[in-house]
Amino acid sequence: MATESDKQERRRHTRVDFRADARLNTDGSQWPCELLNVSVKGALLTRPEGWPGNEGDRSLLSIALEGGAPVEMEVNVVRVEAEKVACDWDMFDVAGFVQLRRMLEQQLGDPELVARELTQLYSQD
Repeated sequence: MATESDKQERRRHTRVDFRADARLNTDGSQWPCELLNVSVKGALLTRPEGWPGNEGDRSLLSIALEGGAPVEMEVNVVRVEAEKVACDWDMFDVAGFVQLRRMLEQQLGDPELVARELTQLYSQD
């Protein structure tokens, strides 16, 4: 079984603890959940009660940010646990990207770190 240290080693992007109301839109249904943490590549959410999703599913994730419009992005479900869901995103609009980047910069207090991780992320594609 993987230890927390093993999991940290596999992660290439800094995660920021960030709580916000969120919603997974799957197969025409909306499932309220909570954002637990976020990185330049994905998010960890509470698993919505009754949510029928599985690893490999695609969904639309909407994150309610204070003082702004919700950030919406298409996500791939990469891990499903009893109480948590991990998602990677691969598509969202420019305004949403800008909001996400600003939020990460504020939470980390290091805009250069966010810029480096974004550069690394897009140089891998």
